[in-house]
Amino acid sequence: MRLIFNKKIRAGALQYTLFVAVLIVILISTFLALTHLHTHFKTKANFQIQSIRNADLGFAYFSVNEISYEEEKTIELSPDINSHLILTKKHWGIFDILKVDSKVKDASFQKIGLIGGYQSEKTALYLKDNNKALVLVGNTKIQGKTFLSKKNVKRGNIAGHSYYAKELIYGAIYNSSKKLPSITNREHINNLAKGVFSQENIEFIELSEGLKKVNSFNNPTQFYKQQGVLNLHNIQLIGNIIIQSDKLIKVEKTALLNDIILIAPRIEIKDNVSGNFQAITSKGIAVGTNCNLSYPSALIVNEEESISSTNSKNDELVQLIISSNSSIKGIVAYLSKKATSNYKTQVYIGENAVINGEVYCDKNLELRGNVYGSVYTNNFITKQYGSVYQNHIYNGSILLSRLPQQYVGLSMEGSMLKVSKWLY
Repeated sequence: MRLIFNKKIRAGALQYTLFVAVLIVILISTFLALTHLHTHFKTKANFQIQSIRNADLGFAYFSVNEISYEEEKTIELSPDINSHLILTKKHWGIFDILKVDSKVKDASFQKIGLIGGYQSEKTALYLKDNNKALVLVGNTKIQGKTFLSKKNVKRGNIAGHSYYAKELIYGAIYNSSKKLPSITNREHINNLAKGVFSQENIEFIELSEGLKKVNSFNNPTQFYKQQGVLNLHNIQLIGNIIIQSDKLIKVEKTALLNDIILIAPRIEIKDNVSGNFQAITSKGIAVGTNCNLSYPSALIVNEEESISSTNSKNDELVQLIISSNSSIKGIVAYLSKKATSNYKTQVYIGENAVINGEVYCDKNLELRGNVYGSVYTNNFITKQYGSVYQNHIYNGSILLSRLPQQYVGLSMEGSMLKVSKWLY
């Protein structure tokens, strides 16, 4: 007996089989596409990571190689994958700015740093050799490596007040020379104090009360100049901005200034001002009480050769005054090419004022407050009880140990170029 089976395949089952087959093909295709995409993104991510790392190589290259200002320096890293760096350096006040553009294949990364001088072996005090001994009086303390004339250091007495500490210098003492360590970008500071700088890549702006302006250092520098007195109040200025007056700039406590540069013959920083900026003048800077200028700020007086610091009129005196209870983190400097000495105070640091950083003075420094860092000066001076005492420090302190080791400030002979702050 033969059994015959007649079996019909339903159309629905065939469609289901085709659907499963198509689904498998789609899944396999999607998996392959995802695998390819993942590989692509991984490769691109690796290029991006490498471009970020290469940017750091650019700053390392800059620290040991000379780069011209305002010129692009191209460094080829790997021509096969179009990997290279473009370095651009420009002045920014007493500091420099280095911009590094890094490219690897299609990935790119940019890094901008504010550049200053770094010294691994820092100095507490460098007193130029004027063939005079340093005289310490009262609650004075000097801690750290110190450079003095061959006359060295001794105890003194002012109106019955003697030197009270056990040691004269808490640190090693070396012989100083007839010159202070030189500042490398001094010529540029001299030009800035006169209001002379390149007008290329400058964008002119207007200021108004209540203005809030932020300008990236990747953009053209925004610039404002005013004839006469400029009063900065109820205003916020941040970044790549230069403000100039041909007479006087007043900074009120309602002004928020960060990373900008102020240029004028005179600058007044009123009581209770906070911020972070550079002030560059040719005649004088006065900082009020209870001010707090954060790192890396810079207050620079570059004395004009035509100005007489011995003029009897008070408004003609060239000086830099830090009033009591104010804090400056960064650089305080008085620069002068004049060789003549006088009995005036060019830099005055008041009682309980604190400088975290460096003080550089080509003339006379009256130190009544505290320097947590380094002092470079031609001479000290103290005015007490109607008398003037040359090369005396009275109740002032210089404590190098209070300055962070990673501090970056003045670019001087023998210093290494490093980043003091990352910009935006």
